[in-house]
Amino acid sequence: MWAGEVRKRLLREHFDGPVEPGALAFFNAGADDPAALENSLESLSLFSRRRAVVIYEAEKLTKKRFPDFAERLKDLEEDILVVLLTEKSERELSGLEWVEALARRGAAAFFPAPRNDRAAEEWVAGFCARRKIRIERAAVRKIVEEIGHEPWELAAEILKTAFAVEGGIHVRDVQEYIEPHRKRGAFEWAEAVMAGSDRALSLAAQATNYGQECEKAIGALFFLFSNIERLEARQGLPQWQRRSAESGRRSWTKERRRKGRAVLWELDLTLKRCPSEFRQAYFDLTTAKLLEIVHGA
Repeated sequence: MWAGEVRKRLLREHFDGPVEPGALAFFNAGADDPAALENSLESLSLFSRRRAVVIYEAEKLTKKRFPDFAERLKDLEEDILVVLLTEKSERELSGLEWVEALARRGAAAFFPAPRNDRAAEEWVAGFCARRKIRIERAAVRKIVEEIGHEPWELAAEILKTAFAVEGGIHVRDVQEYIEPHRKRGAFEWAEAVMAGSDRALSLAAQATNYGQECEKAIGALFFLFSNIERLEARQGLPQWQRRSAESGRRSWTKERRRKGRAVLWELDLTLKRCPSEFRQAYFDLTTAKLLEIVHGA
């Protein structure tokens, strides 16, 4: 999940090396007994150079269940990193009594991506309502279709589009301001793969687990392979597509295209089956396989 990726990165930077025994504690505010929180905090080693506690379902740290939590936070040593994970909105989390004490500690809170298109559409509608951005329902669906479920990408694209238009966001605005550059990114990756360039790896690394980049990239490379076959069949192509196909044909022989398509089909099936948190990793792996094919490995 998206929050898991950020959590891992944050902890990796905090510890700056191997995690020492007793330096990391976990607690689930929804499933664990309140007494377990104290046990989790007390389990942290006094001798570790850096320590952290990760709290799941942080929105359930209510004053009723954890009346002394805010005071306990004040007593924690300054070197202990507190990481909060929640599936609720930032508004619900910020309404809890202990947030001020946690904010003074510089704690981190992360919000997982929506689990499906419907949840993502609700997230977009709620975000726009909080920001007082008018958006038609069809535009909400189109944004999720183009971007996926990644919260920070959804928010960034909405804000940029809202800045560029007047009178609210409509489907035509999504088509004009969001759709073209999302497709452009997919074709940049596909062109890099066609050229056998290592730049394809850096472009793949920019994809997100909850975004639509992987699917768009698969479609883009299939399109470029098809253009090579149209060129070989002497079918008409626009000039820019013809140049790309002529260049790609030199590296992507018929047999290499067959292998490349097999790898793309495998990725497409994997993306439909695998947990979302592994999507970007599979995209990285597929990019490396495609580069091996084009280089004749």
